Amino acid sequence: MIWDEGQVKQFNNFVKNCTLRYVALFMLLLRTGARVGEILALRWSDIDFEVGTISITRTATPKGTYNPPKSKYSIRRVSLDRGTLKMLSKHKIQQGKEKLLHGEGFNLENLVFCKQSGVSFPYREAREAYATLVKGSKLPFIPMHRLRHIHATMLLKDGRHSVKPLPNGLAIPQRQ
Repeated sequence: MIWDEGQVKQFNNFVKNCTLRYVALFMLLLRTGARVGEILALRWSDIDFEVGTISITRTATPKGTYNPPKSKYSIRRVSLDRGTLKMLSKHKIQQGKEKLLHGEGFNLENLVFCKQSGVSFPYREAREAYATLVKGSKLPFIPMHRLRHIHATMLLKDGRHSVKPLPNGLAIPQRQ
């Protein structure tokens, strides 16, 4: 089971009023189809704001370590829309303010998603935050990984059935 378009909108509307780090995390999952571990492993250097892409090069494990992605095909660049880039820019500014409050030692790994104290964002806490947000949105609970399936379903509904690799390494879903 996954959410339909109306339920996705309901989740988006509810999450918009939450802490920016959660908005950015869950919207990035929905808008990219990336795995949770891939998003939790992102560093700011993996985002190209000028070109509008993120580079997936590693994945976070539930134990707090990082590994290469699931397969060699999982190493990729994913295009981002303007709204997602704007949201990530706001998140980066907010994280910069948190760094000023905490000083040296804040987010030494340069992670896109870290706790307010600057340490890596644990898988467990991401799952707990997601469960709380789903409950608050009054939607039926689906595992966080299903956000990936929702993204794929939305691409299929939009007529995008295959992925065409480009010379620059981007993979853009193509209409059939």
